[in-house]
Amino acid sequence: MSLLLLLAAAVMPLSWQGRAVVHDDRRRIAITVRSRVEASGRVISESWPTAIGEAKGLRRFILEPTGTGTIERGGRREAAPADFVREEQGQFGFYQLMQQAAHQCAWSGARGIDDIDMGDPLGTHFACDKGFLTSAWNRVDRSGTPIRQQFRMRGWWRDGDAFFPKRLEIRRDGKPFFDLDVTRFRGR
Repeated sequence: MSLLLLLAAAVMPLSWQGRAVVHDDRRRIAITVRSRVEASGRVISESWPTAIGEAKGLRRFILEPTGTGTIERGGRREAAPADFVREEQGQFGFYQLMQQAAHQCAWSGARGIDDIDMGDPLGTHFACDKGFLTSAWNRVDRSGTPIRQQFRMRGWWRDGDAFFPKRLEIRRDGKPFFDLDVTRFRGR
């Protein structure tokens, strides 16, 4: 069962857009992103290379609460590979855990607690400083290999009870993986 499905009873609707850099071994790819998590647990994430633009480069990933997913490019839709679906479930599940941790951090910061263990299947921990989340770490499975992920968060959007970092940096095994600058956020 996916992390997102484990959280399905408490899914907080979230949507954000911004600019990101995807790092691979050979290059850095600048993309524009628009993502949302619906109350049902359904995820719709759209991205495109910033240099090409949305009209020519749109890629849409849809993750269903049932644990299936599709990828759309150039008007063609196909089933997403199971490994990709599992990895994305973990990533979007992380954003739900972040909502819980942000509230715990605000409460625990006043009591001097600076490490929040979420007790989830990915072993996610959040670090707090003065009542705000600053970083996190967990492990994801990539094609059967566990990979340590580190997250760094700076600045915060707040909409109602929802929080999202203005800047999110993700490292995998210490190497740059994904950097996101959020320009718009909604928590409903």
